[in-house]
Amino acid sequence: AHYLARNKELVEALVTVSKLHNSLLHTPTLATILHLSRHRENAKLLVLQTEGLLPSLVLGMNSPDATARRHAVRAIQNLSSNRPCRPHIIPSTRGLIERLCKIALGNAS
Repeated sequence: AHYLARNKELVEALVTVSKLHNSLLHTPTLATILHLSRHRENAKLLVLQTEGLLPSLVLGMNSPDATARRHAVRAIQNLSSNRPCRPHIIPSTRGLIERLCKIALGNAS
C-alpha cells in the first residue's frame, strides 16, 4: 500500500473511477482507496497531495451501492483520524458534514 499511494497516476485514476457510480469498478475502487487510507503516512499524502480525493469520497457517500457508501465513509474516517489531515478535511470538502449527518440519521439515499 505504501508504494501504491505514492503512484500519482494510479491514485488519480482511482479518484476518477470512484466518481463513476455506474462503473463495475466503482465499489472496488472505493475499497482500494479505503485500504490506502488506513496507513498513517498514506493518509497524509492522500489528503495533502491528491487533488479531488475528498470530493470523490463525498460523491462515493452518495453512491447507490451501500458497500461503496460504507467504503467512502470509512476512508473519510481513516483520513480524519490522522492529526495532520484533520484541518484539511472539513474546510476543503463541500457537502461532507451534511452527507455524514444524513448517513448517521439513516437517510443514506
